Amino acid sequence: MNLTEIAIVLENSQDTEAVKGCKEYLDRFGLRYETAVIEHLANPDDLADFVKKGTDRGIKIFIAVAGSASGLASAIAARTYLPVIGVPLETTSAKGLDALYSMIYIPEGTPVAAMGIGPNGARNAAILAAQILSFSDHHLRDRLLFFKQNGCRF
Repeated sequence: MNLTEIAIVLENSQDTEAVKGCKEYLDRFGLRYETAVIEHLANPDDLADFVKKGTDRGIKIFIAVAGSASGLASAIAARTYLPVIGVPLETTSAKGLDALYSMIYIPEGTPVAAMGIGPNGARNAAILAAQILSFSDHHLRDRLLFFKQNGCRF
């Protein structure tokens, strides 16, 4: 039985530092996750295969992390019925706004929950994922309540 519930998908391996806080929060909440680097524009079939197999393996939430106007989050959302949380990164002179716009200006039918730009957005993605999963996990709900009651600290 696979216990992994969350897939963190990065556009490139240079973005791993940006999701450090996200992973720390997921660990603190006791959530299992996997991380994959998929350059979806160069390898769209790899992304489609990853999303399909992730769904089959029990992934419940995808967190898409990308800079520039990559469209990674909407590309995932177009391939699954599961929630997709987008984390835009500041990788260009546009200071991450291009990445944010690529997550919020998407077609109907491919919703993405867009977080703030950068590391704070990545941590918020972990919190939102925990909140979504807490509907069916009272232990996780208790950890979230403790977290919130302590000023969003563990």
